[in-house]
Amino acid sequence: MSESPRESSDVSVVGQTDFERLKQLASARFQVEEALMDHNLPTFYLKQPQETKQAFLGFLKDLEPLNLIALLRRVDGKIVLRILPKPPVKKSDVRVNWLLFFATVATTFVTGFMLSVRPPAIMPIHALVVANTFVTGFMLSEGFIDPYVGGASFTVAIMAVLGMHEMSHKLSANKHKIEATPPYFIPGPPAFSGYLGIGTFGAVIMQKSLPPNRDALYDVGSSGPIIGFIVAFIVSIIGLAFSPIRLATGTENFLPSPLIFELFASFVIRIPQGYYMLLHPVAFAGWVGMIVTMLNLLPAAMLDGGHVARS
Repeated sequence: MSESPRESSDVSVVGQTDFERLKQLASARFQVEEALMDHNLPTFYLKQPQETKQAFLGFLKDLEPLNLIALLRRVDGKIVLRILPKPPVKKSDVRVNWLLFFATVATTFVTGFMLSVRPPAIMPIHALVVANTFVTGFMLSEGFIDPYVGGASFTVAIMAVLGMHEMSHKLSANKHKIEATPPYFIPGPPAFSGYLGIGTFGAVIMQKSLPPNRDALYDVGSSGPIIGFIVAFIVSIIGLAFSPIRLATGTENFLPSPLIFELFASFVIRIPQGYYMLLHPVAFAGWVGMIVTMLNLLPAAMLDGGHVARS
């Protein structure tokens, strides 16, 4: 680092008195080797080796009343602690959350209604000589459940899967004192005229502040898929228990389903050769939940798997 940024503190975020106070706070938590102003920010070079994880979390608590935050990084082999102003957090308009929530309830209800009229189906693949292995598909068939009941049950099931997934993120963020919005449910095209829609593109929460460390990033990223999978498992078991079996005609078209869903189906009910199962809307919600969980685990971009991979 050059000397000029260290000496230039004319536009510093703290005055000299505040700098001395911050130096005392840092020294109470860490073994400080050097304290200075770097790019107008209070900066502390820490001695090595020393325990920093718990000390840093405690230091963040010390800074809360001062409306400051800190960054702890390893730079050129040195441990550097920098203090900077806490960015302002823009307040969310919860009316947007409620509007999207009710819109998603409407689109998923239509999807559940259509799934009750034209239910999806699964059947065993005996040619593979694997007992109770299934393929999921979508076919025109007479309904077996009142469409309004089916619409309501699908809505409750899919919103439970998505909602619990996102709320686990939110609660984990709260635990680590990360500012985050309530869930934003995203409505999507419902199932219409043979088009397979699920009525939603999922749900998201927005983080408004940085996680304090990688442990927090891991907890927030992993909590959603774990809870979402558990809820999807419960929903799948309940839905499969209410799914009837019908005689196959040989004209059905089928699509692959998640292997884990096939495994759950084999535990709940055995489909005889030549028959298929019409998926109850709740079972289809579980099917969707498992697909969403699998996609979220991909270590890419802003997906949950991406957060875990970066932690």
